[in-house]
Amino acid sequence: MKKIGLIFLIVSLFTACSPKIVKLEQIARMDGKLSATITVIRNDDVIGFGIRYYPTINGEKVAGLYRNEYTEFDVLPGEYKFGVSIFTDRILGGRWTLNEINRVVEANHKYFFILGSSFPSPSINDLSDKEGIVLKEGGVLVPTGIRSGVLEN
Repeated sequence: MKKIGLIFLIVSLFTACSPKIVKLEQIARMDGKLSATITVIRNDDVIGFGIRYYPTINGEKVAGLYRNEYTEFDVLPGEYKFGVSIFTDRILGGRWTLNEINRVVEANHKYFFILGSSFPSPSINDLSDKEGIVLKEGGVLVPTGIRSGVLEN
């Protein structure tokens, strides 16, 4: 009976740590005079450090970020839903959680967002330009359409 329990535990751990294949949208860069630049930064918290966070725009995942990584992309002026999604409860079969905020963006402006750990689901919040620039300088760029640590999807 102990062997069955041990096997179940080992299988559960491998399943919990296995990567989830996720389709990511790649967003082409645009002329900054006609578009807004969006920078999404994953915080450096210890909580949730091993979980990849997926920034979203209008519900579409655009990158996969671990701690201290960021992605940057341009959008045309307008209203958008910026969010963060993670895959949770892997041992119980898994489910996606999504938190979003609505923002209106203007051309020739920069917007910074930070993804944080807010148990049981992640959070997304606005950052000032000053905070965003400092965190971006200390982070690692992950292009849209890519998961961190992976050269191609």
